[in-house]
Amino acid sequence: MDAYETQLASEGGNASFMADREGLQIAFHERFALAVDAQSKRDVVRSALLPGSPEALYYSALCDLHEVQALVNEDIPEKDALAWRLVENNRDALLKTITELNAQYCHKKATRLQQRQLLLQLELQSRLKKPEAEILVCCCTAQMRSE
Repeated sequence: MDAYETQLASEGGNASFMADREGLQIAFHERFALAVDAQSKRDVVRSALLPGSPEALYYSALCDLHEVQALVNEDIPEKDALAWRLVENNRDALLKTITELNAQYCHKKATRLQQRQLLLQLELQSRLKKPEAEILVCCCTAQMRSE
C-alpha cells in the first residue's frame, strides 16, 4: 500500500478497528478485495464494520460504485444504460455520504468517492452519447460539490 492509500485507510480514526486494529484492518481489506461482486462486498462491510462509522460509510458507497463499475466493464450498451440509471438513482445517497464523511474530517475518502463517481459518469455519458452540455453540467456540479 502506498503512502496515500495508507493515509486514506487510517482517516477517520478507524473506530471499527479499535481492538487489534492492525490485524483486523488487514483482514477486512483482504476480505473486501477478494469479494467477487458488490453484494459480497456489502456482506463483508456489514459483518466487519460499525454502522455509521466513517469506514462503513466509505466502503458501503464503494460497493455502490463497484456495482456500476461491474456493469460498465461488461461493455454492453444495455448494461451501460442500466449503469447510468444506477448512477442517477444513487446520486443523492452518495452525496449524503460524501457530506457525512467531510463532516467527520474524512476528506480523502470523500474526495475518492467523488472522483470515482465523476469518472463513471463521464465514461457513461460518453458511451451513451449524451449531449456535450449534459457532460459539462455533470463536471460543473461535481466541482461545486467539492468546494
